[in-house]
Amino acid sequence: MRKEKEKKMSGKVTIGVDLGAKGGIAVLETATDKRLIVLLAAPAPRDAMELRALGEKLSLYFSEYRCRAYIEHVHAMPRQGVSSMFSFGRSVGIWEGFLGAWGVRCEYVAPQKWQKLTAPMAGLTTKDRSIRFAAAAFPNTPLVPKGARKPSDGIADALCIAYYGAKTREAAEQEAAK
Repeated sequence: MRKEKEKKMSGKVTIGVDLGAKGGIAVLETATDKRLIVLLAAPAPRDAMELRALGEKLSLYFSEYRCRAYIEHVHAMPRQGVSSMFSFGRSVGIWEGFLGAWGVRCEYVAPQKWQKLTAPMAGLTTKDRSIRFAAAAFPNTPLVPKGARKPSDGIADALCIAYYGAKTREAAEQEAAK
């Protein structure tokens, strides 16, 4: 039993969160062969019931694996309405509370940092680049949510953020092992 627990505890789960009304969440597990496996890629929960359902899906990972979350570090923009700024801040607080309640360490990453993963592609927006990168890096992961016609940039961004987090985490662990 103890070996089973130690085996599970050696696994790593990295969570990427793209904030906002059209945001997303991605959960990656680092396999023993260093491959990243997508456990979940979905639009961000819109209400308490969806957040609770997400918590139920992820509770096993939160309790059995070393989890770390990477949340896009963004801020209010000038001339953004007070209502939308409040809503955005509320979204940040919900994620911090949700992950903190499970004891998941959160790190914030600026969009410019994780977007460096998506090589510059002439004529494409950052959203289109993240969709292309996520589709190439995780070809079996559906980027088109139910009822939608086109890929979700929120899900793609969350996958890119989680990918960035997993790679950053791996590099830091290798550096610490030296």
